[in-house]
Amino acid sequence: MAHLASAAILTVVSPVLAWPTARGRRHWAVPAILISLAGLVLAPFDSDLVRWAHSLRPGGDLRRELHAWQQYGAIGSLVFVAGAMALLEPRRVRRCLDLFLAAGFTSLACLALKMLVGRPRPSLGNPEAFLGPLGVYPIEGSDGKPVLMHAWEVWGPNAGLLKSQLWSFPSSHTGAAMALSVFLIVTYPRLRPLAVFMVALVALSRVLLGETGAHWPSDVVAGAALGFLVSYPVVTRSWGVRLLDRLWLVLVDRSAMPALPALEAYERYRARSRGSITAPASVFVSAATER
Repeated sequence: MAHLASAAILTVVSPVLAWPTARGRRHWAVPAILISLAGLVLAPFDSDLVRWAHSLRPGGDLRRELHAWQQYGAIGSLVFVAGAMALLEPRRVRRCLDLFLAAGFTSLACLALKMLVGRPRPSLGNPEAFLGPLGVYPIEGSDGKPVLMHAWEVWGPNAGLLKSQLWSFPSSHTGAAMALSVFLIVTYPRLRPLAVFMVALVALSRVLLGETGAHWPSDVVAGAALGFLVSYPVVTRSWGVRLLDRLWLVLVDRSAMPALPALEAYERYRARSRGSITAPASVFVSAATER
């Protein structure tokens, strides 16, 4: 009976599992599904988790460190990573185009979703509220009276009252952290544990900091999922490098050789030589030309 029951369950579940675990998808589909499931599990407990998080009340140097590290993924850290690559491995610095494009797309996606979903911040104390594009929420005006506002009202006489109070879902900080971590993991796989830890640290900081927290726990999980889904194809498919190559060919020099083949040839050589970066440039140019 146990054998028949397990066979019946596998008959139903196997086609569902086959899609995300297929060879061409498993690297992005499985993490995205797991992160999304974590958000769904956390959502009913948002209010309780926020109260518990603020009972911890981190202070002193720990609080200051969390305030600083929550900016991991912001423009300053992107410039730092680009500068480090330029000094340590200048032949690969063009990869930073993928990083900047991934960060930009992630920020735009998070902002668009914030305006469409319209979830109030924890300071407003209403975790069940999701306004959607048509819903309104009372925001306290300068005279102390409530003003009904849409999450997308960033213009008009009352725009200053919004102040992102209805932009809790998803967490753009966590999305930005995920975009940077995806780039670091793809570019330098040995940094995977540190990169994953940094995303978790940013997510924790966004729930802990502030009088009542900047985000609900499900917000930061959603931000991580969105950051992964947006940044992974940009980084793994070299959209930033390809875009510059295309623009250069169209706008500057139609006879120029694209930079991506030479870059990929260098990276293949580097992988074969276990990280050596001493090969002459002619090796990469000839390899790219043969390709």
